[in-house]
Amino acid sequence: MMISEIERDTIIINEIEESTGKIILTASISLLDGKEGMELIQISHEVGDNSNESKVIEGHQVWRLYRNNPMEYDDFGSFQDTTAR
Repeated sequence: MMISEIERDTIIINEIEESTGKIILTASISLLDGKEGMELIQISHEVGDNSNESKVIEGHQVWRLYRNNPMEYDDFGSFQDTTAR
């Protein structure tokens, strides 16, 4: 894995296949201080087989994570005594 820092709020990641040296995933992770508070944003691109030039990127993934208040046992309310029957 190769990691590069861009400014102080973003890192770029390349996941490299050890046996071939090919990049198999590229991603960025950024920290944002927005209206809702701190947010962590990760965007990933799955790199495909370069033999098919029309489909170099095979997939995308986007995560947006916010800080949440800690959950208390009582927050489960009526679900405490139920089963999955």
